[in-house]
Amino acid sequence: MDETTTPDRTAADAPSLTPFLMFEGEAGAAMDAYTTAFEGVVPVREVRRDLFDASTPRGAEWEGKVLHGELEIAGQRLRFFDSFAPHEFTFTPAISLFVELTSPEAVDAVHDALLAGGGRDFMPPGDYGFSRRFAWVGDRFGVTWQLNAA
Repeated sequence: MDETTTPDRTAADAPSLTPFLMFEGEAGAAMDAYTTAFEGVVPVREVRRDLFDASTPRGAEWEGKVLHGELEIAGQRLRFFDSFAPHEFTFTPAISLFVELTSPEAVDAVHDALLAGGGRDFMPPGDYGFSRRFAWVGDRFGVTWQLNAA
């Protein structure tokens, strides 16, 4: 097997990768749900639309929707946005957010919180051989999460 090396980079010159989650009016509710579901969530930024903002072309129904939102969950930043443009796509289970948790009990608690309000179990919490506790759940917003306690 060939070994490859990555050049040393400082944080200042290294690119970064942040998942960007686009909703149609539910970004604020999703941010609230994730803040409740996970321990230690760090709110980084939240800017809501107002009627005088040029980025709010649709009127009053978009007032208060998330223009820029950012949370840090388990050390990873996630960006949130409410799109005013209707689209024919949503989230897909083909891409999940994989979260390493500290205990089987934490997997169960986060699983239950994400399932609340209309989520979907893809793999309910259990020992699947590759992990002492694992769950794969789609939340009510369509975002899928793989929860693991190794």
